[in-house]
Amino acid sequence: MQVLPSLRDLFGHMAWADAGLWRAALAASEAADDVSFRERIQHVHTVQYAFFRIWHAEDPMALLGLRFEDLPALARWGREYHEKAATFLGTLDDAALVREVALPWAGRFAGEGRPIGPVTLGETLLQVAMHSVNHRGQLLVRLRELGAAPPTLDYIMWLWLGRPRPDWPPASA
Repeated sequence: MQVLPSLRDLFGHMAWADAGLWRAALAASEAADDVSFRERIQHVHTVQYAFFRIWHAEDPMALLGLRFEDLPALARWGREYHEKAATFLGTLDDAALVREVALPWAGRFAGEGRPIGPVTLGETLLQVAMHSVNHRGQLLVRLRELGAAPPTLDYIMWLWLGRPRPDWPPASA
């Protein structure tokens, strides 16, 4: 298995799935007023950006306290992340994936006398994709609870459809 092409696929799927989630969210008026939905989707993009900032030796804590006037503004921010991430992934080679990455919040998770081990750029790229999948599932359930019909955004669906590019909603342009 080639790691870099697989990571690029995961990020391609993540962008496509996030765009599909945003299309459904912006079409569901209930989502705009739902605090749980709004906080969770902002969390997804904040974590994506936090890792992106770490990969570029920038302070991820600068993202704390960000506020967006409405869901379309948050959607635009999410879309911008995916554009930046795709460009970044295009600059990587296999050697870059083994570079160790320090996560400023890692110490909070040390417990019971166990040290936090090192992680690599490749592992953090995988973490971002997996973290996003986890919360995207929660967001799709929340949309259903709000009365919307969430789309199917599975990785296998993306493959069956021929790895389509993200179809972002007009409000995120």
